[in-house]
Amino acid sequence: MQSSAVRKLVWRQLGIVMLLAMVVSIWVGTINGDHHDIIRVLIKNNLPVLLPQSLILIVILRQVLTFKSAALLIGVRQQSDLIEKQLLLLAILSVSLYFGVYYGSFLLSGNQLFQDGSIVLGCLILGLRFLFLLILAILLIGGYRFFNPGLILVITLLANFIYHYSFEMTYLLIKYAQIYDPVYRAIHHIYMT
Repeated sequence: MQSSAVRKLVWRQLGIVMLLAMVVSIWVGTINGDHHDIIRVLIKNNLPVLLPQSLILIVILRQVLTFKSAALLIGVRQQSDLIEKQLLLLAILSVSLYFGVYYGSFLLSGNQLFQDGSIVLGCLILGLRFLFLLILAILLIGGYRFFNPGLILVITLLANFIYHYSFEMTYLLIKYAQIYDPVYRAIHHIYMT
């Protein structure tokens, strides 16, 4: 079923995702300073969370729009379900590849994990971030059938920002370690950069 042009598009998207994950991993590795807690480096810093993951969602939507332009021809051949399954597989593979490289580079760099808080809560925070981005990527696959995929992109990007700022930053990080609570830091004169 797959032509060489489709295969090139798939490999190009996976290459972009891999490159983006490696660039972010290298950037995070150079700026993390003395403190090497995985949650502080990968979640507390806003740029490694929001910008690359928003770009991943845009890359996935671009792939969906590539097939949407030929949706009529695909529908005539009754291959829409197959294309949606392949797009779903590609979205899952893209998100898994991104987080595999992103988390794996931190693990392989020799840093100690979860210095500030509980290992269970730390794994939960990282797992929830992965699952949330995976759900957003799956929602973008719905852009293949719906009339306005740009609206779906805006909704998923807003959901990513809202999840990060209202749930991760204000609830999960405080449960992970008190040092992320602004009131605790103010009382104890702890300044985080």
